[in-house]
Amino acid sequence: MLSIRSKFCPILVVAKDTLSNTFATSSMASQQHSSLAAHSNGDSAGGDARCKTTNMPQVFDLNIDNSSVLNEHVMSAKDALLTNKVIAVPTDTIYGFASLANSDIAVEDIYSIKGRDFHKVLSICVGDVVDVKRCCDVSICEELLSSLLPGPVTLIFNRLSTLNPAFNPHCTSVGIRVPDYKFIRDVARACDQPLALTSANYNGEPSSLQIHEFRNLWPRLSCVFDGGVLGLTETSRLGSTVVDLSHPGTFTIVRPGSACDSTTSLLLKYGLTQNSKNS
Repeated sequence: MLSIRSKFCPILVVAKDTLSNTFATSSMASQQHSSLAAHSNGDSAGGDARCKTTNMPQVFDLNIDNSSVLNEHVMSAKDALLTNKVIAVPTDTIYGFASLANSDIAVEDIYSIKGRDFHKVLSICVGDVVDVKRCCDVSICEELLSSLLPGPVTLIFNRLSTLNPAFNPHCTSVGIRVPDYKFIRDVARACDQPLALTSANYNGEPSSLQIHEFRNLWPRLSCVFDGGVLGLTETSRLGSTVVDLSHPGTFTIVRPGSACDSTTSLLLKYGLTQNSKNS
C-alpha cells in the first residue's frame, strides 16, 4: 500500500516540540519516481503478518458527549504515537492505521500489520490545511486548497525536504490528507508532526467501517479508537478520492474513491485540465 530495513534508512524518531522542529529532518537528495499507481490504496502480497498472540489493545469510545474525556483520548493517542506505536482511528471515510511518519520503526510496523507490499507508498495526515505547505510544494491556489480540505480527498504534491527522507524513499511526491474528522485532526495537532495514515485492513481484505471488521489485527495495535459505524453502504468503503496535483495546471484521478464527481467538478471549475491515469 525486499526488506524494509533496506528501504527505510535510520533516522531520528521525533517525539515532540514545535512544528518547525518536528517537520525538519536531515536533507537527502530525492530520487525520481513517476508511478501514479504507487499512490493508489491497493495492497499486494507482503507475507502474512497477522498476530498470533492474545494481547489486546485498549479500546476508547469516541461516541461520548464529554469534551474532557475526549481530550484525554487525544492525549492517549498522542502518547502511543510518540512511543512509536500504531493506532487505529476513524476518519471521514473509513478506519485507518496511523503512526508517526517520522518514525521508521512505526512505519515498518504498519506495513507488517497490513501485510502490505513495501513498494506501495503511504499517505500522510496533518491537522490543518496550513500544515500541508510544511510538507508539500502546493501547486494550486489557497482558495482551491481550502475548498478541497478538510475533506475526503488525498492530494498528491511534490514533497519538500522537510518530510522524513526515509518515508516513501525514492518517491518525489507524497499524498496528504486533512480528514474532516475532529479526533484525528486533534491527534495530528497534538503530535505536532505528520502522521502516516492508511486503511485499517489486511492485504486483500475490504476497508473497515466498524472496528470489529479488523478485530483480527487488534493484537498488533497499541490503541483502537471507536467512532462507531462510519457508513452504511459498500460505497462508503471506497475511501478517499486520490488526486495527483504534482504537475501544475493539471490533475489526474488516481483512485475515484468516495468523492470523485464533486472533486473533479471543483478542479475543472478552477481551470485545471484533467489527465487520464495512464497518460
